[in-house]
Amino acid sequence: MTIVVIGELINQGGGSVRNEELLKRFKSKIDFIFIPSIRWNIYPALVNLNYCRRLKEKIFELNLNIPDFILKLLEERKKYSVLNLINFISQRFGNVELAYSQAEIIEDLLLLSKLKSKHKGFIIQGFWFQHDIIKDFKFERSANPDLSVATVLINTIKRSLLRNIYFHYIIKRITFINTINPMNPEYTILTRKKNILKNVIFPGNAVTVPIIDSSKKEDYFIYAARLSPPKGFLLLPFIWKEVVKKEKVKLLITADRNTNDRNVIRLTKLIKKFNLDKYIEFIGYLNKENYYPKISKSKGVIIPSLGDSYSMAILEALSLKTVYIGLKLPTLEYLYKDIEPVFLEENVNGIAQRILRILNMKEEEYNSMFDNEKVREFLKLHQSWDLVAKLELDTFLKLIK
Repeated sequence: MTIVVIGELINQGGGSVRNEELLKRFKSKIDFIFIPSIRWNIYPALVNLNYCRRLKEKIFELNLNIPDFILKLLEERKKYSVLNLINFISQRFGNVELAYSQAEIIEDLLLLSKLKSKHKGFIIQGFWFQHDIIKDFKFERSANPDLSVATVLINTIKRSLLRNIYFHYIIKRITFINTINPMNPEYTILTRKKNILKNVIFPGNAVTVPIIDSSKKEDYFIYAARLSPPKGFLLLPFIWKEVVKKEKVKLLITADRNTNDRNVIRLTKLIKKFNLDKYIEFIGYLNKENYYPKISKSKGVIIPSLGDSYSMAILEALSLKTVYIGLKLPTLEYLYKDIEPVFLEENVNGIAQRILRILNMKEEEYNSMFDNEKVREFLKLHQSWDLVAKLELDTFLKLIK
């Protein structure tokens, strides 16, 4: 019996962390062949030597069973188009019992659809499209306030229309879908197909953080996410210009300012436009030893994401007794509606006003939000990667018993 798992490694973000934690645990339960993500691993490794080295190091660190022809690809680093890569890899597999993708990355799903397998499935981790080009346009417009309407429209067509076409093709070849959040628009749309097995993984994430005294907060807030437009990082200057009208408080961003990264440049332009250089500070990418204390001392984690599903950053903030402030999304409301230190606001102005109210909270009032049975139970439920791995593994093992 052959099982194939496709997944993303080594990249920043909760999805990659989740994949690695689950792969470690899958290994103790089943034998499987692993294929690194086409889009986020193999293709970048063929064009970037340092990235290729990091990927190979992670593969060997996790002791993953990678096909020899993929290792040879990484060794030779010949250039392929993404579609040629997908065809090259899929043609070298015979029949397999089950194939599974650890995320809904289009390129990985195209590979999944081409594998000869009785059972094919994937898990929806993110929040990528609404299946409605008008809603998608509004999403893109909100996430990219610095771009022209024409540019946003072109991006929407590329993003929304192409994903819809691909999913229409892929979904006909899928037998099961998992999700970590049933309110995810993709899940509600894709599972309308009646003969697809549907599974909700809850809890869908876990987090383990060191014990740190978080009772003494300092007057700063922190953005702790990737600089990706769907994460809402370009909304931060619009929020902060409202905050500093009342309180001269700092926002820290976990990214490097001195870089040619396009998103950093876009954010920097907005910071300068609103004259916020004194109040928004780039502190670089932090390792966990420095990251957790920074979160624990902050007054709040701010991620005005337009498309979160099951954010690791929220779990980390709660575990470190730090409030989270973001936008109101059906996916986040589903998970956190009864969790007092999670504030979900209607818009940018609502986030700014919430920040000001938190700044004016007394220490006892702030800390009391975490002295709550619902918060304790929620965090206890999200402490075990073993549980998450078991729940996810069960969804496809039951198909091949």
